Amino acid sequence: MEPSILILLVLIGFIALLFFIRSDSRKLTERPKPKRRKKPCKYVPSTDDINGHSHGGFKYRGRQFEFTDAKCTWHLEGELTVDANGDGCGLTLVRIPFVGATELGELPGRVWDPDDDELMEYADVFAEGGLEVEERTVGIVGGRIECTRFDPEKCVLCVSFHLFLLQDNDDPEDEIDGLANCRVML
Repeated sequence: MEPSILILLVLIGFIALLFFIRSDSRKLTERPKPKRRKKPCKYVPSTDDINGHSHGGFKYRGRQFEFTDAKCTWHLEGELTVDANGDGCGLTLVRIPFVGATELGELPGRVWDPDDDELMEYADVFAEGGLEVEERTVGIVGGRIECTRFDPEKCVLCVSFHLFLLQDNDDPEDEIDGLANCRVML
C-alpha cells in the first residue's frame, strides 16, 4: 500500500476518533432540558402554624413533606430569597429575580419562569440553593416560581413552585409542586 494512502487513512481515523470523543464528552456535560409545564401548584397546605397558615411543603416520590419553618428575604435589587425547612426536607432558592418589582406588595401575581438564557444568567438561584430530601441534596435544573399572595398584616408571602429535579441515574427526570408560606424577614 502506498505510504500517502496509509497516512491519509490514519489521519481520517484520528479525526473520526476525535469527533467521537468530543461528542461523547458533550453528553456528559450537557444539562438535561426540563420539560415545560405551565400549571398552578397542586399542593394545598393544612392550616395550623403561622397565624392560621401552614408553612407549606411539597410531595416527592409519593411522600408528603411539610415545612416547619419558612422565611424569605426581599432584596432591594428586585430579588427574593426563600429558605424553608422541615423534618427530612429543606428548600433554598437564592435571589429569585422578579424584574420590575420594587417592594413586597408588588410581588403577588409575579412569576419567574426562566428560559434557557435566563437559567444561564441566574444559575445561582438553584445552584446556591437546592432541595434536601431525607439528608440527600437533589439538584434543581429548572422550574417556575410564583408569588401568589402577600399579607402585610401578618408579614407572610406565599410562594408556589414547580421544580425540575436532576437525577443521578437513568431514571426519568422528577418534578415537584409545592408551596412555601414565608415569614418575611425585614
